[in-house]
Amino acid sequence: MMPYWAKSQGHDIKFKHILQEQGLSHKNVLCILQDSKGYIWFGTKEGLNVYDGYSIKVYLHDSLNTESLSSNHIQALFEDRDGYIWIGTYDGGLNRFDRRTGKFKIYSYRESATNGLSSNNVCTILQDKTGNIWIGTFGGGLCKLNPTNNTFKAYQTQPDNPQGLSANSVFSIYEDNAGILWLGTFGGGLCQFDPKKELFSTYFYSSNDAKGLDIYSIFGDNSGSLWIGTNGSGLYKLNKRTKQYKIYRHQPENSKSLSNNYVQAIQQDALGILWIGTKGGGLNRFDPKKEEFTSYTHDPFKFLSISDNTINTLYLDQEKNLWIGTQSGGVNKFETQNLAFTTYANDAGSTQKFIAGSVISLYEDSNKTLWIGTFGDGLYLYDKQCEKFTLFKSKLADFGSLNQDIVTAICEDNAGDMWIGTSDNGLYRYTQRTKKLLVYQTDLFANNPAMLSSNSIEALLKDRIGNIWIGTYDGGLCKYNPEANQFTSYQHDPTNARSISSNTIKVIYEDKAGNLWIGTKDSGIAKFDPSTQQFTNYKRTLKEGNGLTSNYITAISEDKEGFIWIGTFDGGLNKFDPKTKTFETFTDKKGLPSNNICGILIDTTGNIWISTTKMLSRYSAATNNFRHFAADDGLYNDEFVQRSYHNSKTGELYFGGLNHFISFYPDHILDNKYIPPVYITAFNLFNQKKVLEKPIWETKVIELKHDDNFFSFEFVLLSYLDADKNQYAFKMDGIDKEWNYVGNQRRATYTNLDAKEYIFRVKAADKNGVWNENETTIKIIIHPAWYNTWLFRIAFVATIVGASFLYYRARINSIEKQKKILEGLVLERTAELIQKNEKIEAQKNSIEVTNASLVEAHYIIEEQNEELKAINNELESRVKQRTRELTETNEELIKSNQELDMFIYRASHDIRGPIASILGLCKVAQLDIKDETALMYIKMLNENSEQTNKRLLRILSIYDVRKTVIRPKEIALQPFVSDVINSFNNLDGFSDIRFDLSKIKNISLMTDELLLRSVLHNLIENAILYRNQSSDSHNINIAASEVNSQNICIQISDNGIGIPKEVQGKLFTMFFRGTFHTSGVGLGLYISKIIVDKLKGKIYLQPQNKQGTVFEIQLPKLLVF
Repeated sequence: MMPYWAKSQGHDIKFKHILQEQGLSHKNVLCILQDSKGYIWFGTKEGLNVYDGYSIKVYLHDSLNTESLSSNHIQALFEDRDGYIWIGTYDGGLNRFDRRTGKFKIYSYRESATNGLSSNNVCTILQDKTGNIWIGTFGGGLCKLNPTNNTFKAYQTQPDNPQGLSANSVFSIYEDNAGILWLGTFGGGLCQFDPKKELFSTYFYSSNDAKGLDIYSIFGDNSGSLWIGTNGSGLYKLNKRTKQYKIYRHQPENSKSLSNNYVQAIQQDALGILWIGTKGGGLNRFDPKKEEFTSYTHDPFKFLSISDNTINTLYLDQEKNLWIGTQSGGVNKFETQNLAFTTYANDAGSTQKFIAGSVISLYEDSNKTLWIGTFGDGLYLYDKQCEKFTLFKSKLADFGSLNQDIVTAICEDNAGDMWIGTSDNGLYRYTQRTKKLLVYQTDLFANNPAMLSSNSIEALLKDRIGNIWIGTYDGGLCKYNPEANQFTSYQHDPTNARSISSNTIKVIYEDKAGNLWIGTKDSGIAKFDPSTQQFTNYKRTLKEGNGLTSNYITAISEDKEGFIWIGTFDGGLNKFDPKTKTFETFTDKKGLPSNNICGILIDTTGNIWISTTKMLSRYSAATNNFRHFAADDGLYNDEFVQRSYHNSKTGELYFGGLNHFISFYPDHILDNKYIPPVYITAFNLFNQKKVLEKPIWETKVIELKHDDNFFSFEFVLLSYLDADKNQYAFKMDGIDKEWNYVGNQRRATYTNLDAKEYIFRVKAADKNGVWNENETTIKIIIHPAWYNTWLFRIAFVATIVGASFLYYRARINSIEKQKKILEGLVLERTAELIQKNEKIEAQKNSIEVTNASLVEAHYIIEEQNEELKAINNELESRVKQRTRELTETNEELIKSNQELDMFIYRASHDIRGPIASILGLCKVAQLDIKDETALMYIKMLNENSEQTNKRLLRILSIYDVRKTVIRPKEIALQPFVSDVINSFNNLDGFSDIRFDLSKIKNISLMTDELLLRSVLHNLIENAILYRNQSSDSHNINIAASEVNSQNICIQISDNGIGIPKEVQGKLFTMFFRGTFHTSGVGLGLYISKIIVDKLKGKIYLQPQNKQGTVFEIQLPKLLVF
């Protein structure tokens, strides 16, 4: 039996459905709109829906909210030039939705209102060129809303006015280029309204129609004609200029007529095709050139058929998707630009039995008859005019017959004879005029070079002078000369490098210069020069570079520039430059869907069409981009067959595939110029949507606190071709050096960002890989913590400088006091010396007059006098030395003040040096000076210096803690705490303390050992230092327990002097002391707080009613960085 072939041009549309399962609020969809931002709106019988390609948001009436939707029954949608969405409802009047606030403003009918809406049943909405809003109502006529003052003007029927509105139910409004409104009424036919003159004109199509014509829809096509859909009277086409009209109605005997006379919706696609939605008759496609209708109805056995036969509305979006709102099947959608492909396939639904075969050869002859060679089903002829397939057979038995079901190659010679190659039964020549079939076969025993060299034919070509070239599977290349009726064979000669490279030929192509290009199965491609009768062979080389990528050649074609395009079975596509003798390679890594090329054709614009074992691709040399076509794009399936391709003289391209072939005109496949926008749709903080002052799509800057360190963005590309195939990329300036290409993932998450400014960017590409380079951006400002602000840093440095200056002044005053004391000592010693000198002088005079023997005593006194002078000189030298050292210290302090930017660390060291000198001088002075008053001042100076040194060490430890690199280590808590306690053995009062570690359980944690030791050391040291001296019992209890599976708690309590409640809130601040009974510097607890924060923990002072303190530390069991 002959297989039953069927032609399918758009007849096999694969409708995509949006149903209640996908979030649609109701299956009855009455109106559809794409707004200026790209979102799709569905008006249903139960709510207003907004769709972004992935999810649906539903707006419903809320009786407790006066700014909600007034009614759930939506009949009309429109967006005005200001971006407001207008919603017409069945019983709730007119609504205006402000997407910035998410609120609805309601306009409703009230009998008492003179300038209000004339009916709450709104059927259609339109804004004219002047900005007025026109509302068609059911029963209330036509209304004009002035958006400036929000007042309505109603136009209703006037029985005595022939130039008034013909009926009060207006179902559709259309504005033409002249600003004239065309109104479709129920019961009053078509009305023309001039808004300037406020005059109506009514069109009556015939005396039978009169005012009984009910109009559902009006549409103005690309040519300026009006199409009017009626309630039972078919489809009307009106020429506005001539006022002539044509009626299209259903004709039961004509399958190419309108399927139903109830026309509710009309649209036109980019190719000029009209789409008509009917009430009960499904969707109709109307070709204005052929004036033929094709209908699409619901098939319960085909999931991808249209879901319902009653079409309420049609809408064509920016990407040329046709959206179909149905009465009970939700929303249907398909790409109108996918309908350029004509599919010819075996009809599996036919009752005829047949062997399904793949199409392996195609050729259109000079009579425009298409010849189709199949694998297993023989040869078919297709009459394009009659759209009829015929199985080829010879009508006269004595003329022979085609005894082979595998037809591998077809071509036509100059005489109009058809040449047919078979897989193993030789070559046939069919004379169409006489219907005579002649077979050429090889004689394996004759060894005649003038005969056909093999019966396995793979390729056929007629060259420019009329020769027929035959590529065989195992006999090399043959040339048939029709004039001489003789075959010439070209076979591989291993001893001749200029012979053909292989005897297994797969494809033959003739270039513009008359050279033949022969593709082989195993030895690459050969170029044959007919003038020299020699071959130049190109084979795959193992070296990477600009050589041929495979020896298995499946397709060859030449472009306008003279480049030879070569398809291979496993090496992708090769572009050969005859001038440079180099190859450029295109593989799946460069955009091809598959490296297995089946066919190559070049259209009139220079685009290269490549069929592969996966899908069909088009390569544009101008843009260096591929565009792929698969089953979702209108193809029968994605897999094609090798060497089954043909370019007709009319420019129609043919490609053969598994059990089918396709044809199309490349100029009918339009590229979508619309670049869909990408939006940031949500900002989440700690996985919760953050409410912003403005909608996220209007927000330019988001400001965060320093601890808002876990946030994410959500985004969407409003492309509805195939949203699941949309691709996204994002980056954060300041964090990401390159774009993050994340496929169809629509969320970007960031954590632990430093405090500064960032810019988040996102871009996207639709299913065709067209990237929207106009990325969407938003600025993120993370403010630093108060202690990391410049104001705090300046205040901190100023405090340190001020304290240093005060210390410096205090030290200068102390030194001046010491100097005065020393000067007083010197004066006192000098006075004593003078007094002694006077006594000695008196003694000298007395002795001189009494006895010369006292001369010796005189010399002794002179020596004592010299000794006293030496002592005086030594004291003066010491004073000068101390003054010089103080001057040097003063210079060091001035230098430190000039380096405030490094003060936190370097100032500590710079000041510690002079303090160490002062401490040394104090120790020297205590050894040399015996005066009690001087020693008291020197001791005070020593104690103050030691306290200052201790404070600087604490400040330095703050810097060290902040710069410490965390090195987690597993710590067994009980022995670790014991080791910390033992470090206090030499501390005063340690022996009086009783430590209780019995409540430390067998707990381990992973944290930094040095930092944890420092915290525990500070807290235990405080407990020892602040013990109650008046008590005989001094207890320190240390306990530890698990808070949960992730955290532990360490508690340190004592019965010491405690901390007053009024100061507990300031306990962890810098330089604050909880008590003044000891000499602390007010930094220990501050440092402990910094360390615990760095260990990702928390420290508390538990409130106590009794004496003593309880500090509690919570730390993670596993510290991860």
